[in-house]
Amino acid sequence: MGRVSRKELGRQGESAAEQFLLRRHRYRVLERNFACRWGELDLVCLDGKTLVFVEVRSAGKTGLDRPEESVTERKQRQIIKAARYFIQARRIKETNMRFDVLGVSFHPGRETGFELYQNAFELPPG
Repeated sequence: MGRVSRKELGRQGESAAEQFLLRRHRYRVLERNFACRWGELDLVCLDGKTLVFVEVRSAGKTGLDRPEESVTERKQRQIIKAARYFIQARRIKETNMRFDVLGVSFHPGRETGFELYQNAFELPPG
């Protein structure tokens, strides 16, 4: 199998992540790849009554050491701005929300690995 582009790896990771969240955690996926001027939300889900914004981090052979650490403060700010825009654009009233990070590791000849970090970061106060 040849090298997979970073973009394709990301797409494969998001597909695998969606299936993992549906089957193992019973999340309901509302949207995938929601884009706005602030950035992109990989997955927007419901976990019970909680609106969850999931950032998917995919890795090939080398894997991810700590996916939650790969989401920098700058990236967190972008995700938060995009999430606020999503809520406004969809006219969502008061709701509980959470930001999760899901690491997806692909290893040739082995099962795909998943590491879910619920509430990986929070909205700043105010």
